[in-house]
Amino acid sequence: MIKGISRQIIEVADVQNRYFEKAWLVIKPEYAYVGAVTIDKQADTYLSGLTPPLSLQKNRMRIKYFTLCAVSALLSSVITAAIVYCSIP
Repeated sequence: MIKGISRQIIEVADVQNRYFEKAWLVIKPEYAYVGAVTIDKQADTYLSGLTPPLSLQKNRMRIKYFTLCAVSALLSSVITAAIVYCSIP
């Protein structure tokens, strides 16, 4: 929650991230009078370094692990079936 109106806030509508729609950045009072170009450049630099939330990273890792296990199980089943099929006279 943002209280009062004594601070400058910039809203970045296009954060170029599939997880987030917007970002609000509160400018420190000592930098309130820095040029808009500098503030925009700093906002872009800061937002480009952010990563998705840890919970989304964990879900992605779980999906990769599950996929790897499923592919391994399928491959071992195919190899076992091929060996059994080739060994029948």
